[in-house]
Parts: sequence; structure tokens; C-alpha cells
Amino acid sequence: AKPAKKTTKKEAKPAKEKKLTKKRN
Repeated sequence: AKPAKKTTKKEAKPAKEKKLTKKRN
């Protein structure tokens, strides 16, 4: 499953971490 063209491999990781940070807050 390839990530959306909008979501690059580099942005994929930060996005996941951002979600975790939001959940933690």
C-alpha cells in the first residue's frame, strides 16, 4: 500500500507523531 502522493515518506512519520502528541495532550 503506497502512501498518498500528497503524503511523502518524510511527512508520514511526523504526521503519525503529531497525532500521538495530540492524543497525549
